[in-house]
Amino acid sequence: MKIQLIWIGKTKANFIKQGIDFYAKKLRHFTSLEIKEVKEMAKGACVQPSQQALIKKKEGEKLQLACKQSSFIVCLDEKGNTFTSIQFAKWLNTLEDRGTRNLAFIIGGPFGLDEKVIQNSHYRLSLSPMTFTHDMTRLILLEQLYRAYTIIRNIPYHY
Repeated sequence: MKIQLIWIGKTKANFIKQGIDFYAKKLRHFTSLEIKEVKEMAKGACVQPSQQALIKKKEGEKLQLACKQSSFIVCLDEKGNTFTSIQFAKWLNTLEDRGTRNLAFIIGGPFGLDEKVIQNSHYRLSLSPMTFTHDMTRLILLEQLYRAYTIIRNIPYHY
C-alpha cells in the first residue's frame, strides 16, 4: 500500500522537521511514502473571519488535487474517530488486506479543512481529543504510522 501525507504549508520548527524526516525514513522500510506540501494561502492570525472560509475552500481544492484519484482518503479532523495504537494498526492492516493500494492522509491548515474535503473523504480520523499544532500533528501521525507497522510486523517498538 502506498501512503500519501498531504498538508498545508511547510513545517516551521527544525526539531519537528527532523522528527518527520526520522519517521519518514523508518516508515519507508514498510511502505511507499510520499509527502506533499500544499502552499499555504495566508499566514498569520490577521486574516479576517470572512476570508477564512474562502482560504479553506481554495486550500481544500489544492489538497484534493494533490490526492491520487484512486486513494482511500483520510482527513484528520478533531471530530473524527479515535484509535488506540493497536486499533490503528489493525485498521491499517484491514485496509491493506482489502486491497487498498493508495491511502492519503490530509491535514488542513491553520483554519482547518473545508467541509467539502471532509465530505469527500472516506474516513475522519482524530489523533487525540487534545489540540496539536499542525506541525506536531504531522510528526505524531508519522510516528503512529511507523508504530502501526511495527505492531503489524511484530517488531518490538510498541511494547
